[in-house]
Amino acid sequence: MEFTAKTISKEEVPQGLRFTVEFTNGTKSFVETIIPQDEVGLLLWVKSRLTSLNSTLTLPTQYPDGGVIVTALTPIVLTQAQIDQNQFFDDLNRYNRIKTYLIEPGFVSVDDTDVAALSAKIKTNFKPEYLNFI
Repeated sequence: MEFTAKTISKEEVPQGLRFTVEFTNGTKSFVETIIPQDEVGLLLWVKSRLTSLNSTLTLPTQYPDGGVIVTALTPIVLTQAQIDQNQFFDDLNRYNRIKTYLIEPGFVSVDDTDVAALSAKIKTNFKPEYLNFI
C-alpha cells in the first residue's frame, strides 16, 4: 500500500508556520515537521517525501539479498549558455554583496576600478531571458 500524507497540526513559530505532517501506508506511520516558505514549498516537500517513501516499496524486489548494486554516475555537462548564465548570476551576487557590505557603509566607492569593472561586466553579459530567474 502506498504512503499518503495528512497535516496533523500547524503552529506559528518565529520562522513562519510549522506544519506537522503524518506519513502512513496503513502499516507504518511517522510524523515530520517543516517550516515552508510558502504553499508551493509545502506541496513540493510533501510530494518529494511521498515519491521517496513510495519508491522504497519496490526496492526489495529490485535489489535482492546478495545482489551487487552498481551505478555509473554521469557527470552533469552544462551548455555554454548555462555556464554564461551561472557566471552572470555569480557576478551579480558578488556585486550586490560589495554594494551592501562595502559601498553603502562607505568603505569602497562605486568608482573604484574593480567595482566599476565588475559593474560593466554585468551590464555587458546581461541577457533579457535572465529576468525570468530573478
